[in-house]
Amino acid sequence: MNNRSTKVYLPNISFWKNKTNFNSSWEIIYVKRPKIRLLQLFLRFFEILFNSITISKCKNLIVLGDFPIRINTNQIVLLHNPHIVKKSNGINFFSIHKFLFKLNHKYATHCIVQTEIMKDKLIMEYPFFNNKVSALLMPASNIFIKDLPPIFNKNEINLFYPASFYNHKNHILICKILNSPNFYKINEVKFHLTITLNNWVTISDTSNIENNRINFIGIIDDMEVKEYYQKTGILFFPSIDETLGLPLIEAMKMGTFIVCSDLPYARTLCGSQAIYFDPNNANSAIEAIIILKSKINNKIFPDWSIALSQFPKNWDDFIKNFIQVLK
Repeated sequence: MNNRSTKVYLPNISFWKNKTNFNSSWEIIYVKRPKIRLLQLFLRFFEILFNSITISKCKNLIVLGDFPIRINTNQIVLLHNPHIVKKSNGINFFSIHKFLFKLNHKYATHCIVQTEIMKDKLIMEYPFFNNKVSALLMPASNIFIKDLPPIFNKNEINLFYPASFYNHKNHILICKILNSPNFYKINEVKFHLTITLNNWVTISDTSNIENNRINFIGIIDDMEVKEYYQKTGILFFPSIDETLGLPLIEAMKMGTFIVCSDLPYARTLCGSQAIYFDPNNANSAIEAIIILKSKINNKIFPDWSIALSQFPKNWDDFIKNFIQVLK
């Protein structure tokens, strides 16, 4: 039997191998997730109910995958899933996630979330976590450094939105903007989206594609994301539900404009320098883009120094903060 006192359960091998240097005395348990959702759910059920069989006893268990494991030990869980504290309507992928979390949440000795807002939501939804949860802000990847100035083009407004195609990412708002009778006020706008044409046609027709208002980028890596921040100079972020909102941190580090949802998660991260809109109102978003155009024309650029000062500078600093919580 393995006698290591601390085991770390990592559900995404490629992400964490690139970003962390763990203590050599810790045992790392890597789990590679399939892309097919049904298979994901099957594996999650196995993890929730039976992983105690496959994981030998240890003094400390650190789970970086949202779900406590059914094992009685000192268990620290990093929680990044906003749907675990969200009210669910009907049965869907995310409501099943919440159900799985509820099954095992009392096996967690302590939980670590990304913001104070998420901490308050977690305690409200699960009073068990009162005095058992800490908030640790995460840094963006170290590649997001403003080594070149962003390009601010007043003649063509390019809005970059790096987000997967989930309902809470609110791509439907972009459809509403493009179809709004007030769109003529911002008719030089083009959206650059990390989704596919097949995703788009499930929520809208193809007229906006024919008018060259949308660039479907598809899935891209961090370096390509950085290049889009640099060449567009603008992050458009209409998401209606985030535990953190990592693109907001990336964009701040890159020195871009941010036009985003007027919601607590964004206000907490971006402070007074972002341009906010109602994520359920296309006309509100159009007015925000008009404000953006005015700032670009008048060379009033954002200063993210105060907002960024609240974050750890890099992943090494985050890990130091994380170790302090463990102690």
